[in-house]
Amino acid sequence: TQEPPGSPVRRWLEQDGPGVSLAERGYLVHEVTCQVDPCILVIHKHTLEVHEVAFSACGTLMVSAANESAILVCDVATGKVRSTLRNHPAKTVACSPDGRTIASGGDDHVVWLWDAATGKEVQALTGHTDVIASLAFSPDGMLVACASGEKVVLWDVVRMRSSRILIAHAARVNQVCFSPEKNSTRLASASNDFSVRVWDSSSGQCVCVLDGEAAVTCVAFSPDGATLASGGEDKVVRLLDVANKVERFRINVGARALAFSRDATLLATGGPDATLRFWAVGSVTEGIHLSRDTAYFNDLTNVGGLALPRGEARGAAGSGQLLCCMAGHVGPISSLRFSPDGSCVCTGE
Repeated sequence: TQEPPGSPVRRWLEQDGPGVSLAERGYLVHEVTCQVDPCILVIHKHTLEVHEVAFSACGTLMVSAANESAILVCDVATGKVRSTLRNHPAKTVACSPDGRTIASGGDDHVVWLWDAATGKEVQALTGHTDVIASLAFSPDGMLVACASGEKVVLWDVVRMRSSRILIAHAARVNQVCFSPEKNSTRLASASNDFSVRVWDSSSGQCVCVLDGEAAVTCVAFSPDGATLASGGEDKVVRLLDVANKVERFRINVGARALAFSRDATLLATGGPDATLRFWAVGSVTEGIHLSRDTAYFNDLTNVGGLALPRGEARGAAGSGQLLCCMAGHVGPISSLRFSPDGSCVCTGE
């Protein structure tokens, strides 16, 4: 819920001006258009570590998976729980592009599909032999990609049957994601075998391999599908030019979670040091004023009016430049998402 005046978190926020709130565990939602207090909501609903968060297509709901037998669907504006999907200890959640379906998976080796409006179970997709580590809907909403063990399983959620199994990697697959542009069939998978693979989900063919130097824990496409970011245990984030299959540049930071802004000019990273960072990864060179406390993005049409109060704001904005750090989490950031309209970022720990 919103932190009331006089609460311990609010007092911490106000002790030295703009800041981000401190939570024992749960979420921090940062209002990136706010120039006063970027943290607009702290939700303390889970009792254990939050593995993943996801926004609904309309951006009004937030879904979370944690180390407990409950998946929570919360109202972003109020923090109130709309529904609780009680069935299994979930490690991953995903929302369909039309907003009608929530997919979840976890230790029970089952992909569960839920009606987002009612919270009722729609279908259980069975047959996996390992933990479900990651889920992703295709842009048309017809497929769900499932990372389970060393495999990626593609489920046809219209016919409710397995469409294709990709013997993807030589070790556990940690995350999968589809390229979000309309009608795209590109799918990326990140693995403990030190690699990221890009697949054509329609043919099952691997079209690109990006090798790293350690286990790769997270991966994300830019909204236009032109860039693929990956991060892992070597504490390096790599950005791949997908069309030319070449590495654009690297960012030296440990990351367990990655997300691009809606206009693909910013990359947010979160990792084991409990810090949320924003990086310039596109051609944003105007309308940015850096000071000791705040980095402001003044051109709302280009960068969403982003204001990043507090913390480190250093250097000119260019590809790979660190723009701001937000502290306040007390544990590793396990997941982060930009809202569909780009107005806020949600993190789970």
